[in-house]
Amino acid sequence: MEQVCHGILCKNEPMYQPKTGAKCGATFIDRNFVTWLEKRLGPSDFEELVGKSPADAIGTHNIIEPKMQQIMLDFQDIKHGFKGLGHPPESFIGLPHPLNTQHDPSRSIVDGEIRITE
Repeated sequence: MEQVCHGILCKNEPMYQPKTGAKCGATFIDRNFVTWLEKRLGPSDFEELVGKSPADAIGTHNIIEPKMQQIMLDFQDIKHGFKGLGHPPESFIGLPHPLNTQHDPSRSIVDGEIRITE
């Protein structure tokens, strides 16, 4: 179990909330990214990426469809390059065919790429 500080003060004392990230925080971040991605894409487009796999199938012992595997590899590069808020202020991950033709800024899809902001 990890202790994560959310920077919230409660009566002038920091409030800590335990979070589980399986064996490491990176898994926790990946699961949150997948949940966020599913909300942005919607059920049918998300299924295009993952097939019939459950949304929480992120970890070392899961089979990930090739389309989703590439998205996770691209996300890993973004995750490792993150230096703090505003660095970078936004990143993009290209969506695979047939999602790469979409443009819907309300869902954070810009010219076939998913836009990730802080």
